[in-house]
Amino acid sequence: MLTLAVDQSTAVNSVALLDGEAVLWETRWTRAEARGPQLVAVIEAALAGLGRAPAQIEAFAVGVGPGSYSGLRMSISAVRAWALPGGRPVCGVSSAEALARDAMDETGARTAAVAGDARRGRLWLGRFAHSDAADDVAPEGAIALAPLPEAAARITAGDAVVTPDWERIGDALAAGLPPSARLIRESRAPRAATVGRIAMARLRAGRRLDPPTLRAVDGPEPVYLHPPVFV
Repeated sequence: MLTLAVDQSTAVNSVALLDGEAVLWETRWTRAEARGPQLVAVIEAALAGLGRAPAQIEAFAVGVGPGSYSGLRMSISAVRAWALPGGRPVCGVSSAEALARDAMDETGARTAAVAGDARRGRLWLGRFAHSDAADDVAPEGAIALAPLPEAAARITAGDAVVTPDWERIGDALAAGLPPSARLIRESRAPRAATVGRIAMARLRAGRRLDPPTLRAVDGPEPVYLHPPVFV
């Protein structure tokens, strides 16, 4: 299944084209003012270079956050518009889960904590665990808001710890972690390739997505944990 995956939940935009779970092409760039037109131009150039037409894309995967209000709205709106002709599926995948999967692959950890700057004196934090049976990553509870000390207390020994906001929260986060936590000491952005792989693996296994696979006309919706901060 030829799938286009997009994530714009952070200042780093990411787009990938996959055939099943195999990545055919991926690119990333730092956010520009004209994020929407640049996204379209990048995708059109990539498809032309691969000798593919937009109509050949069979499914779409999109990172739904948490993250940038404008980036999430733009990427979700774009894939819904592309998918509408023919009623192709749009699969929403947690951007935090994509970060957790890459962090676990990098560090060898079996669990991961993903934290982000929610502003207003809080972090958002989600925990994820690797499932051997399904070779998958599953959330351990909901992503939630908390003051930094409370959020750090949820991180356990052996967790891979990753954030897209190291410059803003890294030092304070590091100070509250267990010594054995596997902290990635730089900002990391979700990869569209990982978003696409998660979506396709679950579809292949006949599993529902969270959020579920939806028709383009219906969704998916971005993950907002409190009223948006426009960044």
